[in-house]
Amino acid sequence: MSKQSSHEFWLQAIGAPKHCIERKASVRENGVSFSIKPNKGDDFIRIKVDGCWIKDARSKRIDYLFWINTEQKRKNIVLVELKGTRIKKALEQMECTLGRLCKFPSGKVVNGFDALIKDR
Repeated sequence: MSKQSSHEFWLQAIGAPKHCIERKASVRENGVSFSIKPNKGDDFIRIKVDGCWIKDARSKRIDYLFWINTEQKRKNIVLVELKGTRIKKALEQMECTLGRLCKFPSGKVVNGFDALIKDR
């Protein structure tokens, strides 16, 4: 039996479907873009949250989530909401997504986070 990578374990814990996950360091939507700059040796993935991992139209959710495990074994989660001008709504979406990440029965998934609202 092969050892599960830490991001595979984490993805299983949060229930993100495999088709929502890509090994990409950037995203661009509606003229707004964001990218991470991983160092050599860092493991990273991008999860499409809005409409893929979280499909419920009534749920507030961010656009993307980046998971980064650094070469020094530090795990980071970056919440990304690509907004034009509605910053208050973006913060609400981040709060709801973070709340969802913290409620998994498998244990404490998130104990701190970085958030980014990218506007034009």
